[in-house]
Amino acid sequence: MPSKSKVMIVDDDGSIRETLTDYLDAQGFTVASAADHQSALRLAKSLSPDIAIIELAQNGGGLALFLELRSFSSVPVIFLTEESEESDCIISLEIGGDDYLTKPCNPRELTARIKAVLRRTNPASDKPVNLATVETLSFGHCHFNSSTHELTKATGETVMLSKGERKLLMTFLANPKTVMSREHLLDATQNRRKDIYDRSVDNLVSRLRKKLEVDPHAPRLIKTYWGGGYSLTSDVTAASDVIVRSD
Repeated sequence: MPSKSKVMIVDDDGSIRETLTDYLDAQGFTVASAADHQSALRLAKSLSPDIAIIELAQNGGGLALFLELRSFSSVPVIFLTEESEESDCIISLEIGGDDYLTKPCNPRELTARIKAVLRRTNPASDKPVNLATVETLSFGHCHFNSSTHELTKATGETVMLSKGERKLLMTFLANPKTVMSREHLLDATQNRRKDIYDRSVDNLVSRLRKKLEVDPHAPRLIKTYWGGGYSLTSDVTAASDVIVRSD
């Protein structure tokens, strides 16, 4: 992902705009915000943002803004929706949104979602990691050998991973610092879509944590996110060459 990606935030709550602007600015983004429909349209035309964060509610204003924005721009959009309005979450994707988060949102999770959307919508700017060409990957306090399937911890202890654990770890290593849903992980590890009662991914994450984490009960490498997502928090490196860097 190119440095200084431009983010436009549209929310009528000044405290939310300020909080998100300060956090994203500290993460290396160029950030501008607007409080209403017309200001947002002017900003979009002058800034040409790489991604927009739009509050969907605003008495329907978020939807109207999105539709008008689409008349002259294909900028990817992440909607902010109210936690109590499940229908808003569905609508935000049905109308063409790229992702959504419920309010109040965690700025760190929003940052991860922004990076993930930018990777999907502008793949040329961030080439995918070709794990098949790298034998040993380092992340956090661990090293993983993709040929022998051995995981070596900071203590020097080496453990073997099951096929499911290995697939899950490789999915995390290919998408570091990206929040991935249970559905995505289930599809990646077992080639099937998620059933609402299926908790096999949660069990698989739990088993992998026992082999990765210093303290599986207080995980630091694989974090859980509200709403059913998981993320690898660490950078991933190969020998002395960085494959994926934090931005």
